[in-house]
Amino acid sequence: MTSTIGVETHIVINDIHVPFHDKEVFEAFFQFCKDFKPDVVHINGDFIDFPQISKYDKDPNRLLQLQDDIDIGVELLEEIRKYNPKAKIIFHDGNHEARLYKYKWSHPELARLRDFCVPKLLQFERFDISYLKYDQPFIWKKTFVITHGSVARKHSAYSAKAELENWGLSGMSGHTHRLSAHYKTDRAGQRVWFENGCMCMKEKVDYMNGTPNWQHGFSIIFFKKNSKRFYVQQVPIVDKGFIFNNKQYGK
Repeated sequence: MTSTIGVETHIVINDIHVPFHDKEVFEAFFQFCKDFKPDVVHINGDFIDFPQISKYDKDPNRLLQLQDDIDIGVELLEEIRKYNPKAKIIFHDGNHEARLYKYKWSHPELARLRDFCVPKLLQFERFDISYLKYDQPFIWKKTFVITHGSVARKHSAYSAKAELENWGLSGMSGHTHRLSAHYKTDRAGQRVWFENGCMCMKEKVDYMNGTPNWQHGFSIIFFKKNSKRFYVQQVPIVDKGFIFNNKQYGK
């Protein structure tokens, strides 16, 4: 289904939080990718959780498993490339990737280690993955922003509203682990901002108790080439599965 004439298809996934990613959700997602064949895949931040170098309380049983978590992340990137062999893959830093750089700042003896950075640790060159730092958003024709996001309000769409007001453009972010959209029309025209859900487990995460108010899902963006026009379709994943184009993926 790749690239209707004059349209470039982008898939955006968010907040995977390896090793807390939901394997059943990814099974459904990979089935979809195999059929859909997107032009671009955005891994939009918080791919690795990095709990070991967090400033927050952490499970002592996980303190020595940083390399294990990175190895799991590399395996997942290998699968993402396998099911999207011809797509351009763009990796966006999130606040959890930023933990690595903050850790280096507080431990300057590590600062000059050449391979102690996200692209090297996760082998981006091996998988032909492009890299955008936390403060480097993807912007389509000065009209639509894709960024991890930095705002987390209490309710769905509240964060989308805040991001739209911050940017003054249409766009998409993650960070909140929720699905939503906020629209605004004024003298500058109509704009919209989307929150993009998550691909991590909604239970069994070290720092969460009970079932958090998160939603599994991802988004498809259709960008019309040589134009500023776009169309966004959000895909909620409910009970590990979803329906797209009259076909069920996952459970």
